[in-house]
Amino acid sequence: MASGDQANTVTPDLSGTWYNELGSKMIIDPVVDGVLKGTYLNNASDSSTAPERLIGSCGIGVPATFGFVVNFRRKDEENEEVLLTTWLMTSNLGGEDSYWEATNVGQDRFTRYPQKQPKQGRKLLAEF
Repeated sequence: MASGDQANTVTPDLSGTWYNELGSKMIIDPVVDGVLKGTYLNNASDSSTAPERLIGSCGIGVPATFGFVVNFRRKDEENEEVLLTTWLMTSNLGGEDSYWEATNVGQDRFTRYPQKQPKQGRKLLAEF
């Protein structure tokens, strides 16, 4: 196997402690079979500082591709069963100059019953 081919079959080492610009910290366990696990400690002034579970997926190859979610413990004010999701939708626009334009961020609200469709369609948070 050529060394270039080997780089595309190696799981990147993301394990360890990572910090963001707000002082929040995530501690990532060693990746096993592409599964990303760890702990997230939020440092935002309006959030709990209790440790939260982090879970995700890590691809193989270089550069590393990965995604994760943090399961914050929150309850709906009306004790209704609701799943609030935030999603990323990427498009293949081609070329590095188009990366920011290729990503849309939105939210969906799931319930156990059919909902009326909003007139404006999906709630789009950001279009880069």
